[in-house]
This record gives sequence, C-alpha cells and structure tokens, in this order.
Amino acid sequence: MIYLMFKDEIIGNITIDSTEHAWVYGSYVLYKNAKKFFKLFQALVEEDSFFDESNFDTEFLKEDNWFLNDNGNIMGITIPAIYFEDNFIAFRFR
Repeated sequence: MIYLMFKDEIIGNITIDSTEHAWVYGSYVLYKNAKKFFKLFQALVEEDSFFDESNFDTEFLKEDNWFLNDNGNIMGITIPAIYFEDNFIAFRFR
C-alpha cells in the first residue's frame, strides 16, 4: 500500500493508475485526520477562484512537507491536487 503523508503523519492511501512525463495520476482514500487539508485541496483545483496563500497554514504550502511512503520507501512529492468529485489525485515527484 502506498501512503500519502504530510510530514510524518499518514493522511491517506493512494493507488497509482498512470504516469505521464513528470506527472503521476491515481485514486485515493483520505483518512479522517486529513480533514484539516480539505479547504487547501479544494482551493488548489478550483479553476474559477483566486488562490490566496494567506488563507492557509504556511506549513501546508511547503512542498518539502509532502511525501509518499511505499513500503518504507519515502519519496517527496509536490502538494497533491485532489479532486473530490472524481476521487482523482495528481502530483509530481520532487
């Protein structure tokens, strides 16, 4: 299982379905503790509004805090784009 992590906290798991150049695509299951990120995830993918960084914890916006854990292999990723309506996740490896 591949876990989605913020710092050292597991916030969900993902399934990688495809890759295209640097981009990785898949589906996800977020855990209850990921609720604190929902507004950020929504704002990142909302096309019709201005993204205002001041609305979010600065730690949430640091890409160095986002990771995948694949059987103990920790890999840095960009802040994931999570599309709630499609159960879709997209990110790049750092």
